[in-house]
Amino acid sequence: MFPKNSASRFLVLLCLWTTLLAIVASHLHIAKNKSVDSNTIASETSGDYGYVGHTVASRAENPKEREVVKLVLAIMSEGTKSEHWVLIIDSIFLHALISADVDQNHLSVQEGEEEWDPALFYPTPREIPLGTASFKDEEEKWDVIDNMLYKKDTLKLAVPTTKHAQDSHVILQLPEPISKKGGNCMDYILLMLEYFEQHGYTSVDVMNKFRVEFKARYHDAAKSIFGVELQP
Repeated sequence: MFPKNSASRFLVLLCLWTTLLAIVASHLHIAKNKSVDSNTIASETSGDYGYVGHTVASRAENPKEREVVKLVLAIMSEGTKSEHWVLIIDSIFLHALISADVDQNHLSVQEGEEEWDPALFYPTPREIPLGTASFKDEEEKWDVIDNMLYKKDTLKLAVPTTKHAQDSHVILQLPEPISKKGGNCMDYILLMLEYFEQHGYTSVDVMNKFRVEFKARYHDAAKSIFGVELQP
């Protein structure tokens, strides 16, 4: 038996202890629920910052970068009868020239691509940076280059009708003769850059830079090389 005073004090302490345990348990339950709710929102809500941040970080680690290459206009032997224009695409160059195998009144698109090395030419060609071309990947870049070289419809080129050309292999040519506008090496580069711009591989700035040189040199170069009066 407890004395009355002792029993009363014991009951009071017991009530206080029970209340304290209930309060602590309640806080723990709320904290646990908040933690679960936060994790659930982060994993299931697409608009949550935590989710988006993880996605961005993953893409940054494995980005699918586009193939971006420099474009440069090179003018060889400028101001002479041997003046010739080529387009440098990254480390190679494309151009049109007279081929002994086919009709020499039309320039032929040079077969394949050649590595660009200005040290091989004298005098040193003048190089004019035009900007860049952007492709989905390296494979698309080579597909575009091959199409310009070997598919006549890409740049509206012509297939020679000479028997020699038909018996050997197809060499695409500019449709206009060299004595007319649209038939020289400058025109071929214009065709390539127009194709790039029309298909979204280059910006309008590239064409604008090219046209500055095109307008400045076209008349004089055509007269010096081919002896004809042509306007850009």
